[in-house]
Amino acid sequence: MKILSVDVGTTAMKMGVFDASGEDLDLVQQISQDYAINTYNDGLFSDIEQVKWQQAFVQGCKTMADLIAEVDVISLSGTTPGLTAMDQNGEALYPAILMLDQRSRAEARTIIGNWLSYAELANEQLKTNGKLNDDIHDSFKKTYDVTAPEPAKQNPFRRRRKK
Repeated sequence: MKILSVDVGTTAMKMGVFDASGEDLDLVQQISQDYAINTYNDGLFSDIEQVKWQQAFVQGCKTMADLIAEVDVISLSGTTPGLTAMDQNGEALYPAILMLDQRSRAEARTIIGNWLSYAELANEQLKTNGKLNDDIHDSFKKTYDVTAPEPAKQNPFRRRRKK
């Protein structure tokens, strides 16, 4: 049995064909295709056009064309965490936001801070009562404002390039 293993990484796609017919998994051929990511707004935003992943995959398959017809199984791993917003037809609406992207860091700090506070409240109740009170969630909501944040003043997906 032949396995095509594909790793869609942040800056490169790695592909390998493995032979699993014996007791061991033997590497038959491997390739790596680099691609550029977009980093802008002083390094706070990072994304990539999904077509770069498609092109790297096609090029990798062409490079290993003599083995592709023998492949029985495809194994995929992808860059995470990330976001690819798609329309109802599966077409990308924006470049894929990569894990390097920091456009939501203020919101993340708020969420983490609130949940750490919640954990401290829960821990205090456990120490005091030996169990969590049923009203801890209400207490948390009253103590920490967990309402939705104000809407963004600008579209966070809009690219702002240096002039």
